[in-house]
Amino acid sequence: MTDFIASPTRTGVTGLDNVLCGGIPQASTVILEGTPGTGKTTLAFQFLVDGAVSHGEAGIYVTFEELPSELYANMNQFGWNLRQLERNNQLRVLCLSPETMMEQMMEPDGIFNPS
Repeated sequence: MTDFIASPTRTGVTGLDNVLCGGIPQASTVILEGTPGTGKTTLAFQFLVDGAVSHGEAGIYVTFEELPSELYANMNQFGWNLRQLERNNQLRVLCLSPETMMEQMMEPDGIFNPS
């Protein structure tokens, strides 16, 4: 009997997927770390937009500092219409405090567990 090995999840960044041998291993947790301006937000949105547009996957982006309007404007520079993806229920951009996020994650009917 052979074990099933799931194929990696592509990031939408060809060079990065190549370095990662096809993408991020499925069921992995990924933390992006770096100083301001190193591309963490851009990489996160490229992953989310590629998932929505190329694979029909819904995504969520939670920010503690940047306002959604700032993110919409910044990502529009790459041709990514985040507002349209939200209208199509393919993406959600949430600006929450860390405390509110934890409360909502624990709430059975919170924003992360809609009925």
